[in-house]
Parts: sequence; structure tokens; C-alpha cells
Amino acid sequence: MAGKPGGGIVSSERVGGHPPARSAPAAKGRAGCSPGTSGEARSGTMESHDHEFHTTIPVRLPFRAFLPTGYSDHRDAEAWPMILFLHGSGERGEDLAAVVRTGLPERLARQPELPFLTIVPQCPPNLDWSMLLPALDALVSYVKRAFLVDPDRVYLTGLSMGGYGCWAFASSHPEHFAAVAPICGGGDERLDFPGRLRRMARLPVWCFHGEQDEVVPVEETLRLVGAFRELGGEARCTLYPGVGHDSWTRTYDDPELYAWLLGHVRGTPAGAAEPAGGERAPLGLAPQTRAERPWMAHRPPAGQEG
Repeated sequence: MAGKPGGGIVSSERVGGHPPARSAPAAKGRAGCSPGTSGEARSGTMESHDHEFHTTIPVRLPFRAFLPTGYSDHRDAEAWPMILFLHGSGERGEDLAAVVRTGLPERLARQPELPFLTIVPQCPPNLDWSMLLPALDALVSYVKRAFLVDPDRVYLTGLSMGGYGCWAFASSHPEHFAAVAPICGGGDERLDFPGRLRRMARLPVWCFHGEQDEVVPVEETLRLVGAFRELGGEARCTLYPGVGHDSWTRTYDDPELYAWLLGHVRGTPAGAAEPAGGERAPLGLAPQTRAERPWMAHRPPAGQEG
């Protein structure tokens, strides 16, 4: 569902790290019990046994790589900053061309000047990014080997289902990233949120959400931002008044996002970013544009897809 843009951008000062006041939920007893009943188990009524279930999902993870102007495969060529973009649920499937319809890839089709190698994997049908964390980990490692990537300037962003994926993947493998920008996402209830945020507390985070989002309520972002800050993490949070689920178009059209990403290097504490456009960002934010951005559809060789 798309909302209509309206109003200005609201900074994190408005958020203040805490969601707006909401009416209290109905009283509940202990977990799994209705009000007025006991949470104690009756002796002899049912036996319970603990089990540990291990599963792996064999999956091929095709992706499209957008190559920046000036990219070269020569071994002595300069390594590039990289963005990993996680799409929303509407782009899942087996047609890789679908991933360019929305979000950052759509922006690159209109304005192909960003100085990043941009990697856009496609989630298989009926799965989501939280189910593919080992595969995403393997993908990032593969891309670092296959392309000229600056390992200290790898960034993560995504929208909707991909926003959830950002929080899940960054909290599972914070070692990969210099900064994270989730858009209209939240914490997957199947994972240990917000507890698992502790793993990524040193990562710089900038969240975005439309205040009128009826698909993923803005409280999803506010809850994680508040918990993240309580753990000592530094998170920016931008809210768009009057905007519904499509908070990504304005976000990806804003040059400040890319300057902010380039201002962070892996291992640099949040709040201590280098200025954007340093010597590790060879083209700054506006190299000479080309009429067509080079890209390629890429499928990892069998056995290397994770």
C-alpha cells in the first residue's frame, strides 16, 4: 500500500527514542494464560520433553550486481564501497528482473551516478530474509571474493520485508557492515528481538518510516530504535508525516543517505564517522552520469551460493 508524500522530514529528535503513548493492552496472566487463571502446570496432566530442531534450507540465491561508472575487474584497480539491498515481499520469485522495479534498484535506473557496487539478491518464493541468514552471509563473502569490494565499506539497506531483513541480518553478522539503513521494517517475532540488538549495538543505524504506514506500523521501527538506544547504540530515525508504506522512494532519492553511508567505515564507533567523500570514496556522490548504468544479472556457480 502506498501513501501520498506530505509534510517535511521529521528527524530523530521528534522520535526521542520512545514510541508515542498507546492505550494499555488488556491485562494478561502468565504466558499462555487468560486473565484470572494460573500459569502453573498441574502435575501429571501432560509430559513435556525438550527437543532441538536443526534445519538448513538449500537455496540458490541469484542476485543482480549494479556496477558503478569506472568499475574495473583489473586486480590493481580500486576497491569500491558496496551496498547490499534487500527487497520487499513483492519482488520474491524466480524472475530476477523483478528486483529492479522498486526501491534502490529503481532509483539506480533513473539516476545511475552512485559510487557503490550495489548487490541485489532475490528471495525465493514463500521465504523471507530472516529464513536466509546463512545464505546471505555466504553471499556477502562470495561477492567480496568475486568483485573488487572495500571490505571496510559494506553497507546494508532494505525496505519492508527487506527492512526486517536488515535488522535480522545485521544483528546476526554485524562484522560485515559499516552502517545499516532499514526502511519501514521491524523486528522479526521469530527471532530474539529486541534482545539480539546487543550484537549490533556498535553499528551506526539510520531508520526511515512513514507515519501513516498501514502495512508495517511505524511503532515497529520506534520500538527497535528505543531498545537500540537503551543498549547504548546510536540510531537516527526519520519519519515522514502523511506518508504510508512507500517511505523508500523519498529515502533513496535523498543524497544525504549516501553521504551518511560513505561517512562510515567498519569498526568506527557510531557517532565518530569520517567525513563523506574521503580518499576511500573515489567519486564522491556525483561522478559524471551516464545514460545507462552498467549492470549484470549474476547467479553464483553451483556450490557457492550458500
